[in-house]
Amino acid sequence: MPLTKQQIIDIKKQSSLRRLDMGNTMVTYIGKSDELAYVLHSVRPDQSFWVRYAEEQEAIEKYTVVLGELNVEHANHMFTLQEGDTLDASQYRELITFYSETGAEILVETTESVFESTFSDTEMIQKEAEAIEKIDGYTYQHCRRIKDYSIELWKKLDQPIERVTMLIWGAYFHDIGKLSVPLDVLNKAGKLTAEEWELMKA
Repeated sequence: MPLTKQQIIDIKKQSSLRRLDMGNTMVTYIGKSDELAYVLHSVRPDQSFWVRYAEEQEAIEKYTVVLGELNVEHANHMFTLQEGDTLDASQYRELITFYSETGAEILVETTESVFESTFSDTEMIQKEAEAIEKIDGYTYQHCRRIKDYSIELWKKLDQPIERVTMLIWGAYFHDIGKLSVPLDVLNKAGKLTAEEWELMKA
């Protein structure tokens, strides 16, 4: 299912398509066919994103660069994907990092049932994270940065790859307790009273 530049533009204009703004990328669910889901990953300039192939699910997961260029890091090795190049994630057993200096459009072909579950879970996470952001005003972007920093640190540690998903979820939810704190206490400019400290710790 190759995409032309005009098709990419048209996909981005379709308001009926499900989308997730992941900060580093915009993920657009194009549709499904023959038990496969087709997804457009729009990578923003000077941004990266990570892929962990779920070996236990034996899913199809292929990334084809349709516009731009991607630098790829895997197991401390770097290589570049040009337009038309495809990476089969099932061939990589460690975390894959994609990075684009100028931005890139990637067509992802993956097993529909696996993708739908992950996509729906992420939608749920984002709704909760956005609720926190409305309370605090900056927390959602803060959570994204925590996620990015945590993954880069995790890559340098000898940890099982299965744990990286929990790390990402933890980054988004580490400030979830703010939802239970009154706004006037959470955003108080001065020193908290003893009673207010108890509210913060609850």
